[in-house]
Amino acid sequence: LHRSRLASSLLIPDRENQRELDQDQAISPEQDTSFGCPIKFRTKFPLYHRLQSSQVCQILEASVLHSLAVSNRREFFVYRDETEAIFYMKLNEIGGNAGDLVELLVFGVHEPGPSVTTQLKRLLQKRVLSIAVDALSSVLMKNPKYTWKHSDVEFIKSFE
Repeated sequence: LHRSRLASSLLIPDRENQRELDQDQAISPEQDTSFGCPIKFRTKFPLYHRLQSSQVCQILEASVLHSLAVSNRREFFVYRDETEAIFYMKLNEIGGNAGDLVELLVFGVHEPGPSVTTQLKRLLQKRVLSIAVDALSSVLMKNPKYTWKHSDVEFIKSFE
């Protein structure tokens, strides 16, 4: 998977069956994913209220994760960490009453090292914050007399 950037349907189901990966394991009795891996790491990124999870996922996939893309599976990425262990990853869009979230799911045989659990997580978090700053900047550029909402002020204060 890492060398060829091609995924077998035994490892990652085809596009129409990808919904099954939102569960705790990539293996589903209804599919022939005999070699699918369990989720070894997951993290959620809360989004600024002006952002939509679908928009953020597209930007993260096109910028941060582009070089890790699996060529025959949309929205999947592959990474080899410092211990030579190989993982495949997916971003999930999560919407809800408390606001939108983006979730990173990391599948593998071994537990991921700090390059995934710390460095990649930090890189994605910084990019999510950058996207939020761009969105707020755009609002302020279009309307210099914009009346700030409490959530906008709290977002800016979070950088202190």
